[in-house]
Amino acid sequence: MNLLGAIYYVRVADVERSLRFYRDGLGFVVSSRLEEGGHTFWAQVTNGAFSLMLSDRPSRFVEDGSHDGEHEHDADGHHIFRGVEAAAAGELNLVTFLYVASADDAYRELLAKGITPLDEPADMFYGLREFLVRDPDGYYYAIGSRIA
Repeated sequence: MNLLGAIYYVRVADVERSLRFYRDGLGFVVSSRLEEGGHTFWAQVTNGAFSLMLSDRPSRFVEDGSHDGEHEHDADGHHIFRGVEAAAAGELNLVTFLYVASADDAYRELLAKGITPLDEPADMFYGLREFLVRDPDGYYYAIGSRIA
């Protein structure tokens, strides 16, 4: 198998909230979106060589293995979102590494846009200078640059 590309598909609680984080905070561009009834339920965002698909629709894969179209709704009729927080703290170790020219510059840029990373840039033993950021739904990103 020869992979030609890859795009993460991530479930989020609110696509518009996620778009504000990725577009306004991390500098992604909305390359495509799908709407229904004036509500964006799916969007693809891109920054350089990295893209994400964001959706607040229920997963088609449910716990019992079925592909049932019926999903749980809250009192307001919204789909119930069970994101990464459903996993016990520390059990889900999924961190996406985003490589930039300068971790320090990226850190300052995010602070200027009102995003508070989880830590400050630091040199790591594996040759990166990096810091962590968490999106509104609990997905983690290590933003780093190679140590010269």
